[in-house]
Amino acid sequence: MVENKQIIEYLATRDNYNKLENLIAKELEEYYSMPKPKKAESGKKIKTLEEATEILSEAKHSVDDFLSLKPGYCNPKLELKGSLKYNGNGLFSTMVSNALFLAAGIGAAIYWHPMIGGAMVGVGISKLAFILNLNLSITTPVCNSSELITCIKGATREEMRMSLLHEYAHAVSIDRLGGQSLKYRCLSEGFAQGTQLHISKHYGAKNRSSLFSSIRCLDNARHDIKCKLSGKEKFFLKMEKNIKEEMISDNEYMFLTGAGYFLFRLAEEKHGEDIYKEVLEGNTKLLFA
Repeated sequence: MVENKQIIEYLATRDNYNKLENLIAKELEEYYSMPKPKKAESGKKIKTLEEATEILSEAKHSVDDFLSLKPGYCNPKLELKGSLKYNGNGLFSTMVSNALFLAAGIGAAIYWHPMIGGAMVGVGISKLAFILNLNLSITTPVCNSSELITCIKGATREEMRMSLLHEYAHAVSIDRLGGQSLKYRCLSEGFAQGTQLHISKHYGAKNRSSLFSSIRCLDNARHDIKCKLSGKEKFFLKMEKNIKEEMISDNEYMFLTGAGYFLFRLAEEKHGEDIYKEVLEGNTKLLFA
């Protein structure tokens, strides 16, 4: 397995950063050219285990076909929950820190410098809005092993389908490659995200939600690769420490996911979509060739 640090060092070049910028611009143009779905088309919410199991069966068939796996190769159990709990280093602590930053901005605007305080308020509001949208509305499944996928009630059929493609790809890669440790998160998430989006193109037109997911992943990689290029190492040193302790923040998790996805997108330019099959066979060197 390839560790996060090796992937980040490989990606952090000016040439790769320019490729990333161009890729985001291209996908944004495609995204805004696509018609917005009507509200009625979003579909009913998935509330029963039977409904979720049916969707998982469809996702398994699609992933097995894309990766040339024998039917029934991997059969994770599915469970349905009403919500997920977050650890103290995740959603709650991130929200609190940004709320305090927002409060400090308001205080600065009133008692010190209106312009600087106003800027702090703007940043605090935008960060809280992003976190709330990203985390409090989570209805996606989670896979922590090759034997279990946990589904969260409330997703539409299409949301559940896209997410189960991703999580079943995780189950397959864990079964073949292992690598559940956070130090392999880049490779793990890049494989799952790329598999999911390729299948969304093969088995139906790439919709706005899957394209948005792609853009968001690439954008998560962009900011921190730029920091790496400019020599701002504080974020990466802290992240390495947290990875060793097997507990990372939401921002660190999103960056590792984005970086891994970008790595696979770069590899696709040289090796095509077969890169996913090659990596599953253990040929990870091709990601850097």
